[in-house]
Amino acid sequence: MYLSLGEITQYESDIRAEFEALLNNRWFSARRNSKQWAFLRHCFQLLIKDITTEFECSKNQATQYKFEINDRLLRYYLSPTTPVKFVFSLVHQNITSSFEDSEENYPYCNGYSLRVSYNQIKFDELQQRRFLIPKTIAEAIDAEFAVYQKVPLLNFSQLKEVFDENSSAYKVIYNKAHKRKSQRWTLQNPFNPSTKRLINIKIKKFESEIAEVRTKEYWLVMWWSESTQQYEYIYSEENHQTYILTWKKDKWVVLENERQQPKTSVRYRQSKTNRER
Repeated sequence: MYLSLGEITQYESDIRAEFEALLNNRWFSARRNSKQWAFLRHCFQLLIKDITTEFECSKNQATQYKFEINDRLLRYYLSPTTPVKFVFSLVHQNITSSFEDSEENYPYCNGYSLRVSYNQIKFDELQQRRFLIPKTIAEAIDAEFAVYQKVPLLNFSQLKEVFDENSSAYKVIYNKAHKRKSQRWTLQNPFNPSTKRLINIKIKKFESEIAEVRTKEYWLVMWWSESTQQYEYIYSEENHQTYILTWKKDKWVVLENERQQPKTSVRYRQSKTNRER
């Protein structure tokens, strides 16, 4: 997981020191005047806003520099050297758009961005919290789905583990389960194909006590009516959702979950757009 621009600013002095130690290591950059090391330094200066211009070289030359640099970086980090706090790598702009922590204003140098990771052996508390975010989102999705699966039973124990019980996100799911019970709708009929899947996750904002996370998810929720003995509502969507998390009692919990209005979900017998799963 790569550091955001905000985190790079926060750790800037340490990152600068790590980068200089890297380039001053004789094994890593024995030929210090080589173009690839000048390119790497240029990428770093662009990242920390010391400069704003690109490196003077062709597209093919930049590609060659990238492969040479990453190859040397990989061998350096795998060698028995002094443990490092931050890890550097060059990544092409066509790949970075899919990163969970991609940022629109992240700087690129000749089509490449210099990414910085925290060494997993030397995490500080803030980074430990950040690495718990994807796990929390996955657990939140599982907990919501588990509530629907249990209807007509109303069991919110799993939901309480990952949602703030006083939050709007919790109350929406709580009320929905009660509504489905009163309607005598269920997912427990034989061969009900309801499912869910987390497709992608991006951390849009991260601070020590709060985080904003954007996800792409697929949900298929087919509500069966015990009264009419047929599917009354089908929610089939691949959508984007925004979670607001807060750090509470040594873990992340969900405060809000904003989701897109369905485009295709319909009642079984009559088309009707509806926000509900």
